[in-house]
Amino acid sequence: MKNKTLFNVFLMLTCMLLIGRVNAQSTKADVEVLKRLDNYNVSWNTPSGNSKGSMPIGNGDIGLNIWVEKSGDLLFYIGKSDCWSENPGTTEGLLKVGRMRLHINGNPLKEESFSSQTLDLKTGTIHIKGKNNFTLNVWVDANHPIIHLEGTNLLPDQYSLSFESLRSDAIQSAKDSLLKSKLHGDDILSNQPNKITWVYQNQNKKIPQLTNLKFGAIAQGEGLITKDATTLVSAAPQKKVNISITVATNYEPTINGWLQSTVSKVRNTTLFAADYEAHKLWWSSFWNRSWVFLDGDKDAETITRAYILQRFVSACAGRGNYAIKFNGSIFTMDDTLMMGDKNKPKKPVAVNGDFRSWGGSYWMQNTRHMYWPMLAAGDFDMLQPFFNMYLNMVPGNKEAVKKMYGVDGVCFAETSPFYGLVAEAKDDSKPGYVQHYYTQSLELLAMMLDYYNYSGDVDFAKNKLLPLADDALRFFAERFKKDATGKLVFFPDNAMETYWKAKNPASDIAGFTYIIKTLLAMPDNLLNVQRKNVWQQYLTIAPDLPLGTKNGKPVIAVAEQTDSIRHNTENPELYTIFPFRVYGLNKPDLQLARNTFNERTIKTVGCWHHDCLSAALLGDTESAQKELIKICSLKNAKDNKDNDFRFPAFWGPGHDYSPDEDHGGVLQNALQLMLLQCVNNDVLLLPAFPKKWNVTFKLHTEGQSIVKADWRNGKMINSSIETTTGKKLKIINE
Repeated sequence: MKNKTLFNVFLMLTCMLLIGRVNAQSTKADVEVLKRLDNYNVSWNTPSGNSKGSMPIGNGDIGLNIWVEKSGDLLFYIGKSDCWSENPGTTEGLLKVGRMRLHINGNPLKEESFSSQTLDLKTGTIHIKGKNNFTLNVWVDANHPIIHLEGTNLLPDQYSLSFESLRSDAIQSAKDSLLKSKLHGDDILSNQPNKITWVYQNQNKKIPQLTNLKFGAIAQGEGLITKDATTLVSAAPQKKVNISITVATNYEPTINGWLQSTVSKVRNTTLFAADYEAHKLWWSSFWNRSWVFLDGDKDAETITRAYILQRFVSACAGRGNYAIKFNGSIFTMDDTLMMGDKNKPKKPVAVNGDFRSWGGSYWMQNTRHMYWPMLAAGDFDMLQPFFNMYLNMVPGNKEAVKKMYGVDGVCFAETSPFYGLVAEAKDDSKPGYVQHYYTQSLELLAMMLDYYNYSGDVDFAKNKLLPLADDALRFFAERFKKDATGKLVFFPDNAMETYWKAKNPASDIAGFTYIIKTLLAMPDNLLNVQRKNVWQQYLTIAPDLPLGTKNGKPVIAVAEQTDSIRHNTENPELYTIFPFRVYGLNKPDLQLARNTFNERTIKTVGCWHHDCLSAALLGDTESAQKELIKICSLKNAKDNKDNDFRFPAFWGPGHDYSPDEDHGGVLQNALQLMLLQCVNNDVLLLPAFPKKWNVTFKLHTEGQSIVKADWRNGKMINSSIETTTGKKLKIINE
């Protein structure tokens, strides 16, 4: 016991030394940033009516929705990035681990006694206060799969902690048939003294990625003893709350195997103090990677808050085994939705946190928007689950592509479960939204190229980026036929989801050529002669971008030929600007691109619509600012079908489901591009930033470069760039 105590003291001292070293190495500006974050903490002084009044917190894989009911009970949903059901593509595809309730007999948190609930951004902690100096700190360990509830009370009190299953037999039988639910109940283990232990066993034996999948948790607390299999109570009145919940997903073939594996992750309470110091250190490091603070008017302040809170929400869910779900992430809540079969009146249907519209599959066009802004933010670790999810699909994808097209290549489907599928899309296949939609691998490569250029990660380039580039480009070169001149003809090929079976859509031509040219610009030591020769040959046979006129102005056309029927609300021609940066500032034919933007057909803001990114890349400050302001204002706009969520960065549902993560991602990316762009060897400062706004920022860009700038009252107060590649700053706004 003595040795264990000495070890724990050593751990705490080590953490303190690490924190001291970080602070010593931080600049004064970095320390001030952490202080400024306090201005954007979210705080409430009344309880919430239900889970729509919840506050998010998480560690990158495990996320909680936390709220206090008017009765004084604390409730929280537990979400996790890999809790897949038997049918992962359905509306109940990514499930909650469960819901917990903490009841305190003296009710220090009931409505008339409730003091505050505050999200402390800089430490990743929620602080809750009530009468009798009751305080409760809730945090999800940034370094371990453990939820913590730690509190004190002036007076001793009785506590009870309960697990509330979302999938009991009673709940399942009561669900409306419209959900087509095929879930079963959780297994609650009754032989775990002074613990609540439950596990959901995925019973799908046909899909290898689901076979033996199990997820659940072990909950325990100091002074808490078993009342029954789902409830712990205080053995005696106590002043202290110290509850920990260890959450785990694994593929053990038996419940006992899952249990033993999960037990090994449980931490001793003597380690919690040191764990919390290390947890705070992670969040401090996270916030010091980058920052953006605007002021100058109310809109600037609102945008800053939205940017910071969205980055926090992404960090809470961005380090799990799979990519962030665009339609709710791991923070889905209870709701009542109007549902009905076709040609039948809709009726209200109650759903819980297991439900999400648009299901558990991934739409690439939506999912990407949470990840583009992670580049400039320097959140490189959070990009890896996104990259790896698609890279893990490659073996099965190549096999399916070979069978369908006879091509040795890769073609990711627009819509697929986490393990990947290929849409049925032969030349004579029936057209549809995603049937001949081939852009996904090109955009993934564009993001991977940016990641390499930002991070300088050579191993990533060699082992992930370049092999995928070989397969994805080969698909286009061999899947499509050539015309009489020897040029490829991309047909049938959707122009996004909007134009079906188009001929030579601008989106894919831009992507194909942009990727090849960017690859060829990589260092010679990464590219062998054979690769370069193949890619240069691809360039010679690539179709030319289609051009046309609109209202008497030359523009980039959607495609060389379409059926003129618009099936969705996208502007495929703008993909030549974003994500494939063929056109933009400091590049040829800028006016052509600006004409194309100004003459676009669809001018919608919110959710996955992202014309604001093109506006910023074209230096159109007025349009970029206008759209960015509207993105933030849509939180409570009727046309966004807002569900009146209490947390300011729970957007949507928009076209999707709440929280609408692609909405927040577009917002982040638009602001970053207004502040900073890297074109050729120039770093453009404030290329689309309003002069009347002030800003202090630190952002990342190509060449492993970090840019800091302070723009105030129409003047650059100071700016700097840390780089090893000779990048130079070029201020656009002055």
